[in-house]
Amino acid sequence: MYGVMRKYKIDGSFEEINAKVRDGLVPLIKGIKGFRAYRTVNLGGGFVASFSLFDNKAAADAASKKAREWIAGDPSMKKLAPNPPGGRRNWPKHHCVDPITDLDRVWH
Repeated sequence: MYGVMRKYKIDGSFEEINAKVRDGLVPLIKGIKGFRAYRTVNLGGGFVASFSLFDNKAAADAASKKAREWIAGDPSMKKLAPNPPGGRRNWPKHHCVDPITDLDRVWH
């Protein structure tokens, strides 16, 4: 397993960004072989965290590329989240203790 966490400063509501990500980005990255799960968390104070889980680094890198392309191609996303991620942490397999495998529950 391979996980990626990012923290974003946003200039919009969590609900608005979450809906755009759910409807735009998640379908794109779900199609990547090795995708396991994606979650967003409202950290409050204008910050959002995203957590992604993949089978391997190649799948995580492919999803990161798709996400950058998706944000660059959507002017409203650039306005809602104008700042690049404040952090990225990649976790190799030995740090992933309970991988999410039920993809029907990725979005609540």
